Amino acid sequence: MGKKPTYEELVQRIEELEKETSELKRAEEALLRSEKRYRTVLDSIGEAYFEVDLSGNFTFYNDSLCRMLGYRREELLGMNNRDYMAPGSHKEIYEFFNQIYRTGKPGKKAVYEIMGKDGSRGFHELSASLIRDQAGQPIGFRGIARDITESIKLQSQLQQARKMEAIATLAGGIAHQFNNALTPIIGNIGLLEMDYRENEELMRYLKDMKSAGRRMADLTSQLLAYARGGKYSAVILSLGDVVQQTLPLMEHTLNPGVRVETDFPQEVWDVKADSTQMQMVVSAIIANANEAIDGPGRIRISAANVELDPAFTVNYPGIETGPYVRLCIEDNGRGMNEETRNRIFEPFFTTHFMGRGLGMPAAYGIVANHKGIITVDSALGKGTQVCVYIPAA
Repeated sequence: MGKKPTYEELVQRIEELEKETSELKRAEEALLRSEKRYRTVLDSIGEAYFEVDLSGNFTFYNDSLCRMLGYRREELLGMNNRDYMAPGSHKEIYEFFNQIYRTGKPGKKAVYEIMGKDGSRGFHELSASLIRDQAGQPIGFRGIARDITESIKLQSQLQQARKMEAIATLAGGIAHQFNNALTPIIGNIGLLEMDYRENEELMRYLKDMKSAGRRMADLTSQLLAYARGGKYSAVILSLGDVVQQTLPLMEHTLNPGVRVETDFPQEVWDVKADSTQMQMVVSAIIANANEAIDGPGRIRISAANVELDPAFTVNYPGIETGPYVRLCIEDNGRGMNEETRNRIFEPFFTTHFMGRGLGMPAAYGIVANHKGIITVDSALGKGTQVCVYIPAA
C-alpha cells in the first residue's frame, strides 16, 4: 500500500486544484468572450457565413444566412445543401465542393439557385474553403454566400433590352427598304387605274393589288413604329379619351362573350402623345387580350397617376423618374408562360397562326418613342396585365 498523504500535502493539492479550476474557468470565459465577439462580427456583415460538415450539413452560420434563406436559426442547424437549393443546382455545387476537397484549394464564385422557405427563388454567389482538424484532416467546409438575385435580374433585363434594340434596328432597316420599293408599286397601280377605268377585268386585278399594297403599307408602318422610327405629332391628351375613341372601332373584332370594363378617374393627368399612335397601342393590347380569352371573359382598362422612383426605374435603363400616367389593360384569359412573356414584343413571334405578331412589337416601339415603358405580368391560367407608362404632361 502507498503512503498516505499528510494533511499539509492534501491542503497543497487542494490549492493546486483550485488554481487549475480558476485558470480553466478564466480560459472558458475568455473563449466565450472570443466566440461572442466572433459571432457578433459575423452577424454584422451583409454576406452569409456558414460552416458545413463533409456531407453538406450546416454546423455553424450567421444571421445573414438565416435572413437570405428565410429560416429561423434553430431550423437551419443540420439542414443539408439539398434542402434549400433549386433542382439543377445540387450537382453543380457537389462538384464545386468536391474539387475543393480533392485539391485543397479554395473555390470562388460558384453561382447557384436557391429556394427560400416561402418558396421564393434567388441566386447566390459562393466562395468556400476546407476546414481541417488539428491533424490536418478535412472535416468540413467554410464559406461566404452573397445574394446576387438583383444583379442577375438586371443583367437579364439589360440583355433583353440590347436584343430588342438589335431587332428594332434590323426591323427599321427592312421597313425603310420595303417602303422605298412599295412606293412606286402603289403609285403605278394608281396610274393604271386612271388609264384603264373602262377595263373591268383589269380593274378587279388592280383592286386586289391595291388592297395587298395597303396591307403591306400598314405592315411597314408597324415595323417603323417598332423600330422607333415612325413620325408622330405629340399633343396634350387624355389616355382615357384615347381608349374611349378606340373601343367603338374594335367592337366588331371582340369575341361575343368578352365584356370590356373601364375605370378612368377624373383626376388622371394628361400626357403629351400622338393620338393615332396611342390608339395603335391600345388596339394592339386589347386585340392580344381578346385572343387570350376562350369563351366568356373580361377585359378591364384603367388609368392612374403614379410617381416612378429610382427603385422602379433602375430596372428600366433610360427611363427617368417623375410623374407618369399608367394605363393598364387586364384580361382573365389563359395567360402566358415565362418564355412567351419574354418574347411577346419580338416581331412576328406569335402563339397563334402565321402572319401575326406585329401589334405588340409596334406598341413597344411607340411607347418607347414616347419615352415611356410597357410592362407585362402574366401566368398560365391567371390572365395577363399589360401596363403602359407615359410621362405626364
